[in-house]
Amino acid sequence: MDILTDVLDRVHLKGTLLFHYEFGRPWSVALPRSPDAIFHYLSRGSASIAREDGPMIQMAEGDFVLIVRGEPHVLRSGRRTKPVRLADLDRWPAHVGLVRHGGGRKPFSTMICGRFSLSRPSPNNVLELLPPVLHLRPAADREWLETILQRMVAEAAFQRPGQVAVLSRMTEVLFVEVLRSWIKSLGPDEGGWLGAIADRYIGKALQLIHEHPEHPWTLGALGRHVGLGRSALVTRLRFFAIAPRRQPISAASTCLVR
Repeated sequence: MDILTDVLDRVHLKGTLLFHYEFGRPWSVALPRSPDAIFHYLSRGSASIAREDGPMIQMAEGDFVLIVRGEPHVLRSGRRTKPVRLADLDRWPAHVGLVRHGGGRKPFSTMICGRFSLSRPSPNNVLELLPPVLHLRPAADREWLETILQRMVAEAAFQRPGQVAVLSRMTEVLFVEVLRSWIKSLGPDEGGWLGAIADRYIGKALQLIHEHPEHPWTLGALGRHVGLGRSALVTRLRFFAIAPRRQPISAASTCLVR
């Protein structure tokens, strides 16, 4: 099993699709603070997201935004409309169908909203390594991500048997695809251990530790396996803020990826 799969299994990732909206101008909805990461996918139209801290986020058709720490934010068509609290909206779960809100004027904006939660969070968990906001735009190398999102929109449009289970599983797959897209966009020394597992050398070293935790690994032995000298390996580990140990690297080193 690869490191990311094992980590996601350990923290018990759960994805839930919350609402499926069609907004008519003008519209504005205020979302409260959440203990979970909140995502929005705009399948049609345009929207903006205002946060308490940070610049305005402008969304175009096909954009995906993840509010990683669940901070309060406002979805809106423009600045002049007073936001309606999410709790005050006529709404029902996404699997029941589309919710219409706003002034009813074109152009309409269609959006799905959901959350990602970890039932076993840890200090160095996946969400803590992400930036406060992830904004992914349509791209040629993100076709699979867009396919999942479009399929979720279609699945949420009409009630059918097994729909809740399907949307839940698709949301979990969506999270993995979002992580893959973000990891792919990282610079050479970014992303902590998430960035490290994608590194040509450090990723291979961490996988060796992960697959053989009982082995008394040393930096020299790891370097020989991945094709780097000990000092070069130490340098690359420090790039990702992973502190090398002086003693042999044993099963305890799996804490690097927990």
